[in-house]
Amino acid sequence: MISTLEKIQQRLMSSGDLKTPLYIADKSDFKRNITDFIAAFRKYYPNYNIGYSFKTNYCEEFINVVKEVGGYAEVVSPKEYQLARNYGFDYSQIIYNGVIPDLDDKIRCANHGGIVNVDNVGELGSLIGISTALLAIGVRLNFDIGNGIVSRFGIDVESKGYQEIIELQRRGLIKIKCVHCHISYARGLSYFKKRAEMMAKYAKELGANIVDIGGNMFGRMDDSLKSQYGEYVPSYEEYAKVIGEVFAREFSNGEVQLITENGTPIVSTSMSLLATIIGKKVIKGKTMLVVDCKRDDVGFVCHTKNPPCKVLSNDSDYVEHATIYGCTCIENDIIHRDYSGLANVGDKILISNVGAYGCNVANDFITPKPRCVCDDEI
Repeated sequence: MISTLEKIQQRLMSSGDLKTPLYIADKSDFKRNITDFIAAFRKYYPNYNIGYSFKTNYCEEFINVVKEVGGYAEVVSPKEYQLARNYGFDYSQIIYNGVIPDLDDKIRCANHGGIVNVDNVGELGSLIGISTALLAIGVRLNFDIGNGIVSRFGIDVESKGYQEIIELQRRGLIKIKCVHCHISYARGLSYFKKRAEMMAKYAKELGANIVDIGGNMFGRMDDSLKSQYGEYVPSYEEYAKVIGEVFAREFSNGEVQLITENGTPIVSTSMSLLATIIGKKVIKGKTMLVVDCKRDDVGFVCHTKNPPCKVLSNDSDYVEHATIYGCTCIENDIIHRDYSGLANVGDKILISNVGAYGCNVANDFITPKPRCVCDDEI
């Protein structure tokens, strides 16, 4: 199969008319990632499904693949909820998380079989107040897994609020259908094992038949990016094994559905950003390159890491330890802090692994956000 990079190179050689900056979505890569991810988890626990995190990337081609493989749409706002409905997701295929008080959409989603995970007892009370029937609802839980982070999200399992949930269910005012969590800064396998064990415990305690353990996993990435994390980067298979074995043990008949919410692990490698080098200079011995996009277009990855960059040229000058800047007038508009390779003004540069929180958080500050095409349109 011809790669996105090869397609771009062929196009540039034949016509050279690729106007930058340009997001390039690789649908086949996304489909490979999501199908491999699902297969890995179902190998260890068959009653599993994935919730695709809409906020990570809204690309229509990717969302259509999620529908094709039968995944959930995981949304966190009225905008994303409506997007899921517009793309044809049934209510029962939607997971509605988040802290925005979108009560009308949430009650509609819950009453039509969707999964609505409330973040706090106040939100739950508001939904009970407008519900005309027994409310089947999910609850987002907050508990300690030993990563040293106190999250602001969810209902503390050691709080009065958690006891209120138990009482509301005892009185027949609600039915807890799902327990949910999403824990940041804890991507290691040991944390996911602990998360799975605790979520299984609370599912049994509350009688939930769905366990949604959230996301925040590592995914596939270029080796140059992987080496920057300073910790072990697990594979799909390793995550699936450590989580799936817990659920296979705790729910041996598969009576509880396991869900993970993933965007970054499956979409990061599926989008690149093609830009053009528009400036090059040396100041006090430091080479500085400027490209026709900005840091916000590349996304969160370049805030702390150097995304993989490849200049598409065979006859440019070689630079060492250059800094690649965006084209805005902001000093810290930095895309890569230590680039070594070919680079001249006019060269095209492909910035990879930008599928997560890149095009979704791009904006029109100073320069317009780049347009997006699928690689088969090149």
